[in-house]
Amino acid sequence: MLFVIGIVVLGCQSKVDLVTTPIPPVFRLGFEPPEGDVEKRITQLQGFAHYLEKKLGIPVELIEISHYVPAIEALRSNKLELVNLGSFAYVIAEEKGGVEPLAYKGLKATGEGSYFSYFITIRPDLNSMEDVRRKASSLKMGYGNPASTSGHLIPKKYLPTLGIEPIKGFKEVLHNPDHTATMMSILAGNLDVAAVESVEYNRFVKTGKTKPDEVKILYQSAPIQTGPYVTRSNLPAAFKLRIQKALTDIDKDAPEIWADISGSSTIELALFPAKPERWNDIRLMAKKAKQQMYDLK
Repeated sequence: MLFVIGIVVLGCQSKVDLVTTPIPPVFRLGFEPPEGDVEKRITQLQGFAHYLEKKLGIPVELIEISHYVPAIEALRSNKLELVNLGSFAYVIAEEKGGVEPLAYKGLKATGEGSYFSYFITIRPDLNSMEDVRRKASSLKMGYGNPASTSGHLIPKKYLPTLGIEPIKGFKEVLHNPDHTATMMSILAGNLDVAAVESVEYNRFVKTGKTKPDEVKILYQSAPIQTGPYVTRSNLPAAFKLRIQKALTDIDKDAPEIWADISGSSTIELALFPAKPERWNDIRLMAKKAKQQMYDLK
């Protein structure tokens, strides 16, 4: 039997219990609050949960997690067994301790998985990042969640290469809770320019919420490694391998469920076993910024 519940995790644990814990009686799967057709998305997630139940042999609960930070803390405090994190959020979680990556989404042909950070606008007078540079002091800039790779880390690394100070260089800076909020703020004219994940931009175009010529892409970053499905480190090693195998087998064993949770009907995508070194580039980029964005002590 599946239950959809919400949790709020406040504060930080000062120490992670690394002693191996037993296999939990219930497997808790974290997910972000769905956008758009909520009922459809919950049905899709329930299909994923049923799949994991069959593979793992224990009940699965869906746990709604509002943001990256509660997800990280829920893992560290043994209140969650699996969640999909963005790349930078995973690096933050790794620094805090007690988590490890299991699988990431990539192309079947190459095993490579990536997406992009975009700078976007609807202003007719902004047609390039050079325009943004010249007018930065009069612009309202929007970033994503502080733990976002494409909405925060990458943009703040890129802007100084143009001679723009990421915060003081703009008239005003706002941080949106997620990429959906960023897209909505741009469309509403509440931001002049913003950084957003390519996946969310493409979703808005695909679903008709915007048109490609309505929201202009001023900049596309280099490819960013897709984020991993993450579990807590103190689960039994054999059980973690079972979770990993369930994830990496899903495109073959349950293709319809995989199409639902992957956000694409393409047969070219799959989940691959994850090794921490795949996110080394993100670690390097985060080295200087991490202390400002999240308390890692």
